Amino acid sequence: MIDLNGCRKLPVYCNMDGAGLGDCGGGGWTLVMKINGAEV
Repeated sequence: MIDLNGCRKLPVYCNMDGAGLGDCGGGGWTLVMKINGAEV
């Protein structure tokens, strides 16, 4: 889990063996977060 400044916790997933990923293969995956660039 990632703690976002005590506001909310998000689960983080990592697939290291490549099983079922097709052409994507294995290796570490990084969580992608959509943010609003207009907010400061």
